[in-house]
Amino acid sequence: MKNASTGPALSSAAVSKGTGFWPALLCLLAVLLALFSRSFQYDQVLFSSDGPLGANMAKYASVPEAYTGMWQDLFWVGGRGGSAFPSLTYALLWLLKPVGFAKFYAPICLLVLGLSVWLCFRQMGFRSSVGVLGGLAAALNTDFFSYA
Repeated sequence: MKNASTGPALSSAAVSKGTGFWPALLCLLAVLLALFSRSFQYDQVLFSSDGPLGANMAKYASVPEAYTGMWQDLFWVGGRGGSAFPSLTYALLWLLKPVGFAKFYAPICLLVLGLSVWLCFRQMGFRSSVGVLGGLAAALNTDFFSYA
């Protein structure tokens, strides 16, 4: 009777599951840096109709104060604006500030998506090259990328 830990499932592919992260990261970074290179220019910001720069720069939406609640005082008395919740989006808005967020939110999210797909494919037992190609395909084949 074979033990589950010594069966054929633990082959060289299982031992090398950690390999391939750096090639995946470098491929994704190279492609995203080439596509979003204009974000590094001082006078360029990515257009986004879902989270415009002006709305993120409004005082009521400043992070970390927005974690306790927002009051939109754009009209007469104003209105409740909800609150920010702990997430990658608001953490990036806090760290990068509104202008940096407008410039780099899209490529950072695409990088996280690509690395997540790479990890998913590696966990499914595919070779590292399949994970890299899957990560690139996911990062470049999204609705978010087509708007960015």
